[in-house]
Amino acid sequence: MSVGFVNKWKYRFVEPGIAGLKLKHQGSKGYLNSVQRQILIDWLKQKNYWHLDELKEYVEDSFAMILESNQSYYDLF
Repeated sequence: MSVGFVNKWKYRFVEPGIAGLKLKHQGSKGYLNSVQRQILIDWLKQKNYWHLDELKEYVEDSFAMILESNQSYYDLF
């Protein structure tokens, strides 16, 4: 760990206290809204098996969108 790294975080703490140490990043907004996500989850619950290609096709046909990465689909599973 470098001295510069420690000094950076020390400075962030000295001025505003604990609040200065909290990360500001909130993450990105999901593509699916809560209603769409629930529709997908309900659809998945009806299935006896889950197949990635079938889920991709369902999302594209139902919501006219393609999620950015396979991880987005895995998160739905």
